[in-house]
Formats: sequence, C-alpha cells, structure tokens
Amino acid sequence: MLLILHLGLIIFLIVLSLYYVTKGYGNGEGSVFSGFGAMVLIGILIGAWSSSYNSYVELREYKDGLVLQHDLKALSAVSQTTNNDDNLIAETKDGYYEGLVNGIYEAKNRINDYNTKIINKRLYGNNFFFGLYVILPDDDMILIGVSDYDFNIGKE
Repeated sequence: MLLILHLGLIIFLIVLSLYYVTKGYGNGEGSVFSGFGAMVLIGILIGAWSSSYNSYVELREYKDGLVLQHDLKALSAVSQTTNNDDNLIAETKDGYYEGLVNGIYEAKNRINDYNTKIINKRLYGNNFFFGLYVILPDDDMILIGVSDYDFNIGKE
C-alpha cells in the first residue's frame, strides 16, 4: 500500500513538473521543486530496495556459504564433548579454553543474527504497508535451531 502511494506521489510530481514546464509558469520554480521532490522520492525508493536486497544477499551468502556449515559442525562437536564434563567446564572458567568458548559464542551469535534477520524480513514482508519494499527470503532459508547446542560452558 505504501509503495503504491509512493509511486503515485512520484508520478504526480513528475506530471506536475512537466505541466509547469509546458505551460511556462513563472521562472520554473514549481517545475524545479516538483522535479526535485520526484528525484528525492525515487532515491528513497531505490535506497529501500537496495538495502533490502543487500540484506537478502548477506543472508543467502551465510546460508549457502561455508560459514554456516562450520558453525554448525563446531557447535555439534563441542556439544558432544561438553555434555556432563565438569573438568572442561572448570578449565574453561580458568581461561584454558577461552578461545574455544569465544568462538562457540560467536558461532551461536551468527546463527541467532541470521534467524533474527529472517524473522524480521518475513514480518516486514507480510506487513500491509511495507511489504512491497522488502525482498523476502527464499523458501529454503529456514530458521536454524540452536537449542540442541545449549551447553553451559564457563557459566556458574
């Protein structure tokens, strides 16, 4: 709906600008103002679509790339080795496995960011006003569950 109003306003300003130019009203101030307004609205439209497409490409790159596979393999490996291993948890608190823990938390954060962006895009895409501005994720871009990897490394 908002996109239709946006496009309608752009068309109105372009027609108004052409009308001022063809009728020769004043010094052309109305035509310049209308043309400038149309260009600003076109710029906003292009910016919105570009931003949405850029975030779509980032999501697609993460899902299809090796980073997601690496993150899931790392989380799986660590969750299998840390289950009920009090020594590993104690050594982590001492800083022995600090790099490993930081890497695992970064992997979980990347997956959570991916899930959040997918949910946000779907919510905005299904919105009556903003839906046509958003490039929706593909059907194969599903949410990734990280509840299986909920281990307590480094926690009290």
